[in-house]
Amino acid sequence: MPATAIDSFNNISSKSHEYVNVVENVAVKFLQSAFENEHINAIEDDRYNHVITRIQSRFKNSLTPNEILAFEFHPAGHSLAYSRIDGSITIWPSIQATFIPGKMIHIKDACGTDKLVTSISWNPNEITQLITSCNSDELDIWEYDELNLKASKVRSISVDHKTKLNNALFDPTGEYILAITKSDSIYLFSAKDDYRLLHTIKLKSIMSSDTLYSVTWDSSGSNIFLGTKNGSIIAMSINKENNEMFKVLEVTAHRFSVTCLKIDPLGRYLFSGSKDGSCSIWELRTLICIKEISGLESNILSMDICHLGKMLGLCLEDERVCFCDVTTGKIIYESSLSGSNSEPLLRFFPDKTMFILSGKNDTLEKHFYGSGKLSLLSVLSTESRKNGDSKGHSKGISKKSSKKSNTDREKSQGPRSTRPNRKSRFLASKRR
Repeated sequence: MPATAIDSFNNISSKSHEYVNVVENVAVKFLQSAFENEHINAIEDDRYNHVITRIQSRFKNSLTPNEILAFEFHPAGHSLAYSRIDGSITIWPSIQATFIPGKMIHIKDACGTDKLVTSISWNPNEITQLITSCNSDELDIWEYDELNLKASKVRSISVDHKTKLNNALFDPTGEYILAITKSDSIYLFSAKDDYRLLHTIKLKSIMSSDTLYSVTWDSSGSNIFLGTKNGSIIAMSINKENNEMFKVLEVTAHRFSVTCLKIDPLGRYLFSGSKDGSCSIWELRTLICIKEISGLESNILSMDICHLGKMLGLCLEDERVCFCDVTTGKIIYESSLSGSNSEPLLRFFPDKTMFILSGKNDTLEKHFYGSGKLSLLSVLSTESRKNGDSKGHSKGISKKSSKKSNTDREKSQGPRSTRPNRKSRFLASKRR
């Protein structure tokens, strides 16, 4: 390789490394700011009011645990909903960047007495519609009225008697609804054709493990990923001609149960967490593990990723929440949630770099950067400009020479090489 090409390659590598460092430093700066007291706002729902009343009361009424079971933002970021162990659902119809006290909808005993709402999923094509499961043979469709702060059940979807559906998910395009049981079947419904049942598949026909622990759609609504008790990840696809599901690929991912799965919002990666404390990053096109996040040393209960695809948040059984840089796989920040007395919960806003974290006594808190109006993207842009300007001034580089350098660099790089396709590239596999 000519010396000029080597110098150019080293220069590009150096710049790339510098950019990665800038991104990581900005992420750490954001997290440090987000955990400062002035950047934490309590979400004043019914639970919060109960906690405050107890603290201020001379006679301290009883305060029973009431942790959150399911929590989901609408994909557009307009609203959110969560369920608690008391059987209730709370809907915030219009959150934007704030939670206005009293501007919420509370549904008591949403699925009837002594039933818990185990999952919530929003229809991406309808701002006011969501679906819930409650470990029974029915799924419920809800719609809310933002003006009158009321919600009503508009439809129930039934399957075989004695079937216990514990999870239901709209696909990202709003075409399908996937419903699953832990150890029996997967059901596929049409979300656009009167919730008609399209296909059913028995779990024992696609997996050797007897229990399903986690599930997620890809961003196209064509592929489904399943996490099993024995540590495997199963990739499923949907034949668009007959709307039937079929198994494409199975990989051994972890030594113990795959407790959570998450898709990168940019469609690049699949993230998996396990009961053994391991976390893996998989290239979505090939389902090849490209990175392992080490040092967690505790069961991973849940995970979420910011809307920019830069930070991965992990909730651990030992009452810690860890944040990792997706590019490097390093843990860049962690915080203890000891004293919360319930499973930790973390969710990033889908359209801005803020997140919601569980607080003490099953309350919720919003964490944000600075004034709450700045996003990580704006901070990153500012820091990148500062970084670039400082380096340019220190070396005395003019705009003209900088522009010429960029042109030379592009010429030296030449055309980009492409990776050869692998046989295991399941997204390119034929639909049968």
